[in-house]
Amino acid sequence: DPLCKQSAAQFLSHMPLSKALPILLVGAEDENEHVRVCCLAALKVQLETKRLLQRHQQQTSELLVKKLQDPAGGVRKLALQILANIDLATHLPALVELAVSDQESNVVAAPLFFAQQQETLAILADNIARYDDHRQPLAIQLTGQLLAMHDTAQLIY
Repeated sequence: DPLCKQSAAQFLSHMPLSKALPILLVGAEDENEHVRVCCLAALKVQLETKRLLQRHQQQTSELLVKKLQDPAGGVRKLALQILANIDLATHLPALVELAVSDQESNVVAAPLFFAQQQETLAILADNIARYDDHRQPLAIQLTGQLLAMHDTAQLIY
């Protein structure tokens, strides 16, 4: 039952990560969009306070890369957030592509990409001219947000 699975996912956000992770990864592949969102939300909560072991990082990253193509916007957005926190440098091109393709993901992308700001701006600069659809305004928006964050950081220091 999807409601039971969603409740279980919320409970798993409070369990030890080593016990919860395998179940959350299975739930992230569920046919029900709400179950997938709840499982990724629980994983995000887990990773805010716990560190993913190296042996689990590859399997988790592979699943999250698949979830970047999920039909549900909430799943894509959560996958972007989690993957950016786990291994931003490795997956930056795919994450930038999602951010310029999906409004929901674009909204949260700039702070996540700030650690790789120059690399992100280089990717955007290389591709912005060839975007001839909805991606161009989103790429411009993301570029502006990253540059504004850079200016703010300069003022602080």
